[in-house]
Amino acid sequence: MTVDRFPAPAEEALSLTCEGSSLIGVFHPTAKPHPTVGLIIVVGGPQYRVGAHRQNVRLARHVAEAGFPVLRFDLRGMGDSEGTAPGFEASRADITAALAGLRAWVPSLRQIVAWGLCDGASAVLLDLDHVPLAGAILVNPWAQEAEQAPLRDRLYYRGQLRSKAFWGKLLRGDLPWRSALRGLGGLLKRAPRGDETAQGGLACRLRAALARHKVPLLVILADQDVTAGLFAASVLGSRRWPGITVTSLPGADHTFSDPRHEQRLREITTQWLKALPPEP
Repeated sequence: MTVDRFPAPAEEALSLTCEGSSLIGVFHPTAKPHPTVGLIIVVGGPQYRVGAHRQNVRLARHVAEAGFPVLRFDLRGMGDSEGTAPGFEASRADITAALAGLRAWVPSLRQIVAWGLCDGASAVLLDLDHVPLAGAILVNPWAQEAEQAPLRDRLYYRGQLRSKAFWGKLLRGDLPWRSALRGLGGLLKRAPRGDETAQGGLACRLRAALARHKVPLLVILADQDVTAGLFAASVLGSRRWPGITVTSLPGADHTFSDPRHEQRLREITTQWLKALPPEP
């Protein structure tokens, strides 16, 4: 199989303006002539543009080498950016500024996709109706609110029951097995079932955003991540979602800390970008 590679030119720091505040970003150009598809990376959680264990740096370089220019940037109040952090549910202006900045730097772009992890993915999904995106890649989206803690714990214990290490500790007497089993039993009785958790709050709004989507979406879920499990249970549910590709990464945790899983994440991302339908 032939794989196109475009050794990227030097990366450049840039400053964007967002409601009077300066956002700091890093632009990853591609050597591919006149690229038409670009990517912005929307950071999630208490992270800045580098990402957990420099994941966003490696992702951006990989995607740029595959022929897609990339912008990774700090949201307001995070990293080197000015202003007060608005929270992921109020970051539309930041995403809009990043889109405008990437278009200005690469005038040939016709389509821009957003890539987000955790609440960065949730921010992108909630703003799909309001920002000019050609698609989105949502990685382990955040869907948790206080009332969903029982389901979160239930998913955690489900993972523990599949763990050889857990059973080894239990059989050796390293765990207080009576209290552990009582707690597990109580959680299974109290936990919401099926789509019950999608009746209100954040999960409901994310689900509604999925139902309204008009652009291709890729959802990547790490199967050892409680956050991903909660999104699958409370947002995706058991229904089919036309126009949405859902991919599970076996063995991966929330930030894909295993280099093999991170490499697979990068590969899935670039494969999907290459298959993105052109603008009509």
